[in-house]
Amino acid sequence: MPECPSPKRPFRGTAVVTPRWERRRLLGLDWTTFGDAAQDLAVQVKSSGFRPTVIMGIARGGLPLATALGHLLSGRVGTTGVTRNASDGQYAERDEAAISWMVPDSLNGARVLLVDDIAGDGGTLRVVRERARRAGAAEVRAAVIVVNDGCQDRPEYSVFAADDWVVFPWECPPGDHHGAVESLVLRTRSGTDD
Repeated sequence: MPECPSPKRPFRGTAVVTPRWERRRLLGLDWTTFGDAAQDLAVQVKSSGFRPTVIMGIARGGLPLATALGHLLSGRVGTTGVTRNASDGQYAERDEAAISWMVPDSLNGARVLLVDDIAGDGGTLRVVRERARRAGAAEVRAAVIVVNDGCQDRPEYSVFAADDWVVFPWECPPGDHHGAVESLVLRTRSGTDD
């Protein structure tokens, strides 16, 4: 079993892309970049002083990140199911977020870190935050790998900003996409490759 690296200094990534939802290409994130992003998020959370007692992964895309952060932050992992996209297709139409289930269903006094792969408009995070508060959470914050440009309800912690469809390492590019998948490019705060 590989040794878990300790969290590194945080970096802020940015996808080098054009205006929001151009629908011209797909942006890809590989497993190595995912691991770096998870480490960065762990450093951001620790540096902020927030000590989550529950790391709540939003199914499906938030589950790999919740597992990674559960190990990196030594936290208990919970899950919630949210229905949002009408399909898995590229640029799928979005419905209002609806929570299907949440485990644990009681969060009395918990400090909850909501975790998802991407925040599009922020609607999913907004609905899950509200539900976590109603379930008794004392404090709720959110972490995502990618925030879409124009996201209205932004998470406290993120690594990338993007303006087009992102394919994560656990996903397959949509069958109707015939072009190349461009890699998300990590940039440090100074703007140089990391």
